[in-house]
Amino acid sequence: MSRPGRQLDSSDAPTTGPDLLRAAPSSVKALGAREPSIFPVRNRSRHPSTDLQIRAWEPLSRHCSWGIGGPARFVVAVRTAMELSLALREARLLGLPHFLLGKGSNCLFHDDGFDGIVILNQINHLSSSRSGVFTAGSGRSFNQLGGLTSQQGREG
Repeated sequence: MSRPGRQLDSSDAPTTGPDLLRAAPSSVKALGAREPSIFPVRNRSRHPSTDLQIRAWEPLSRHCSWGIGGPARFVVAVRTAMELSLALREARLLGLPHFLLGKGSNCLFHDDGFDGIVILNQINHLSSSRSGVFTAGSGRSFNQLGGLTSQQGREG
């Protein structure tokens, strides 16, 4: 039986899907949830370097500063623009609603959860040029960015 936050891969699809649906909270079942599909299967053969981490029925309370929120059908963490593109494409192909989440500091999630795919933005690269221009990933914390730039004597 799956537990919240368990990481799944394509080999789990035949047996885990029905177990996940049976174990889902009644509030998620009321949303009309069907047997879940494990969506990265197609892309693994085309993009072997991409290993998306997908969790089913992950409590959204783990991803917001308020600590509230029911389970999301799927949560996937992306670390690169390619992974973000793949996750968005799969969500569209499966017809599932999706939501892109950053650090979760300005979010409130319903206790009934979300019957779709939550994409966690963990694209946090940082680079700087000799001229002092910084390029940061969209998942980089503003506090980290500010701290790093101020350590190098930058302001403004």
